[in-house]
Amino acid sequence: MDKSSIRKQKLEERLMMDAGTRREFSAQIASHLSSHLGSHPGTIAIYFPVRGEVDIASFLRPGVCLPVVVADMKELVFRVMEEGTALTKNAYGVMEPEEYTQTCEPDVIVVPLVAFDRRGYRIGYGGGHYDATIAALRARKKIVVIGAAFAMQEVEHIPEEAFDQKLDMVITEEEIIVPLT
Repeated sequence: MDKSSIRKQKLEERLMMDAGTRREFSAQIASHLSSHLGSHPGTIAIYFPVRGEVDIASFLRPGVCLPVVVADMKELVFRVMEEGTALTKNAYGVMEPEEYTQTCEPDVIVVPLVAFDRRGYRIGYGGGHYDATIAALRARKKIVVIGAAFAMQEVEHIPEEAFDQKLDMVITEEEIIVPLT
């Protein structure tokens, strides 16, 4: 299957997931993530969940960064959550900190995804924002990229392209997957 077909199938499957199951699995994934990131000394970026994504909003606290899509830019900008930071909905329906909020450069990025394979490849929504951002950050420093996904989002093989950036780890409700390099 091509990326577009996989994306369509997995989005449909994810949206059909029972709300109670989604909450239960999200809580398990957040717990695994918390155990893994609990004492990480670096700057952590997460995402604000939309469209049935794994809900890791429990990590929204001061010091954590959220991605922001800036018009006419492929790379994401990350802004720091502070006490009282206002969030607004962007053109894609994603909540993000307002413009006046301080920017950051994360050491760990927790990314949403539509599908993944055990080699560490992912499919997102097709905009390429995370791939461009991860590539740029990796050119400057060592970062860790973690996919947060439901186990049902796994596929046998993601067709990779030259611009695709591999995940360092995928955390599901069932396991933590560390791809072979």
